[in-house]
Amino acid sequence: LFRSTDSYLFLGVLYASEERYSDSIEVLENLLKKKPDNLMALYYLASVYFDMKDYDKAEEYFKSCIDIKSDFDAAIFNLGIISEMRNDFEKAKEYYKKALAANPHNMQARERLSRIYLKEDKIEEAIGELERISRQLPKNIDIHKRLGLLYLDSNEYEKAIEEFRIVLEAQPEDITVRYYLALALETLKKYEMALKELKAILDINPEDIKALLHLSFIYSETQEYEKAIQTYDELIRIDAKPEYYIYKSFILLQLKDTESAAKVLKEALERFGDNDELGAMAAIISEADLLIILSDIEGLYTGDPRSSSNAELLSFIGSIGPDIEKYAGGIGTAYGIGGMESKIKAAKICSFSGISMVIA
Repeated sequence: LFRSTDSYLFLGVLYASEERYSDSIEVLENLLKKKPDNLMALYYLASVYFDMKDYDKAEEYFKSCIDIKSDFDAAIFNLGIISEMRNDFEKAKEYYKKALAANPHNMQARERLSRIYLKEDKIEEAIGELERISRQLPKNIDIHKRLGLLYLDSNEYEKAIEEFRIVLEAQPEDITVRYYLALALETLKKYEMALKELKAILDINPEDIKALLHLSFIYSETQEYEKAIQTYDELIRIDAKPEYYIYKSFILLQLKDTESAAKVLKEALERFGDNDELGAMAAIISEADLLIILSDIEGLYTGDPRSSSNAELLSFIGSIGPDIEKYAGGIGTAYGIGGMESKIKAAKICSFSGISMVIA
């Protein structure tokens, strides 16, 4: 068995596959004593140390491979992985680019390079690498999926649609991809096609919240208000949330059914009990510039003005932090009479959407 170089290599690899790492190292090192420039022995030895997580040794032997063969892309690629594991992404990128210069078909190097670009928010570069992989490996569904998501994030909706359809041809049960396809179609106002995809999702999972929500949005946009109301009723049945009541009330107002709209909002108040936060949600949904909440107190004080003469009215609050929140406790009751705690929560909700709020 030990008469040929190939036998040494085979035995070293066999031991490594059985995780007999010390035996593998012994065999490969014995071979290297006889043939110190044996490229594959160096590479397999580096790979064994890599599997053992001895990255310093692995790096040493991978570099020895490159000293012998400067365009050995597999060794260069593994040096990139080691650099990436050490969070040295600049060096990792350098190694992956060298690996690709040596072998443009090294798709693993290209894929890892795309991931680093994503971490650096270099979306165009990441897309470029994935597009090259897609051309080389057109049946790689994962690459098509990732490309679709990147196109979607980059507002390249037509390209996203094309990629998602490729994925769905291979994986028609992938609800997540079908949802993203519907989202891209909805954004382009291709409502009929979007509805088809959303209904396909609901055929698989009738209680898919995201699909139902976008179904209701499309019905609202296409002025199919009765269908929108039915969809919001279904959402409320599955997972009652304040915003579903608010959306439904707005649809009823579109139909000039103010009595039913008031009834829906009253039901929401009875169920969730906080009109301040409901008001903030309504302001966001209606894309308001300003929310005004009327109270029995002029605004937020540094204390309770009814019991402390030192309490000062804060006429303007630029941001809400712990220092502001502490002033909200103990003023008035939980609902309506003062109730500064809920008003501060409402103000925070508004601030996330850039909406100003007045307490008066």
